[in-house]
Amino acid sequence: MDRQGSSWTDMIQNKQNKPRHDNHYQPPCFDDLPQLQPQPCDRRAPSLVVVHALIVRPTSQPMPNCDFYSTGSDHAAILTHLLAEGDCEIYELSSRPGLETVQFTSISDFLTCYSFDAWDDLRVTIHLQLYPRGARGRVIQRRTELRNVSDPTKAFRFSTSGWGLIQLYMEAPRHGRLEASHTNHNSEKRATTWSDTYQDMGAPDEWDWAVVTSFSRRLNSFIRKLSVAKMGPRVILPAAERFKQSGNQLWPS
Repeated sequence: MDRQGSSWTDMIQNKQNKPRHDNHYQPPCFDDLPQLQPQPCDRRAPSLVVVHALIVRPTSQPMPNCDFYSTGSDHAAILTHLLAEGDCEIYELSSRPGLETVQFTSISDFLTCYSFDAWDDLRVTIHLQLYPRGARGRVIQRRTELRNVSDPTKAFRFSTSGWGLIQLYMEAPRHGRLEASHTNHNSEKRATTWSDTYQDMGAPDEWDWAVVTSFSRRLNSFIRKLSVAKMGPRVILPAAERFKQSGNQLWPS
């Protein structure tokens, strides 16, 4: 696994596009970043980790995503399945300041990393990068220096990136509302389109895209099989359905 330093970052072009998440070290999601513009002078932007994963939904090249409502024990079921199958390595997308990214090898690792005792107590979004075993390619751990940090031991963080990594974002309820969780990943065509811009990530053809898409398809199929209801194009998993039946809101509805 390559670990490379970063000498540049990206800022959100439209500064009024605020991230949806209130967890201070988690990056924005897909729809928070419609446009990105390089700003070498500023190393603070949390969007850096998203740029290297290239998690920006293009209008011309749709990607194989799965949007679903999931929370608490639903998240635990998905992650337990991934760990039991052993077909992928599970990485934190962005580390907390002053720490390296975590590679999760057990369910207890999630409780420790996100500081909660039971899945129903989870109140932060979990952003993960999944590396399908056998997909070849490069998994890069990239260090970012943070400015204007009073504690020098927290003046950096790491992010996980790679052309063929699969993003798994798992939402938590906030103020009586649960946003959709989702999976997504680059297509080979899209990675190739961006490869000249992000040459330090290696060549997209280093990846076995058949392995990437096969794993993604199996993951999305497993998530859909867990569902007990549906709202529009999004499936609803059991704990999310109980959340809804208790008078709370699933968003977007």
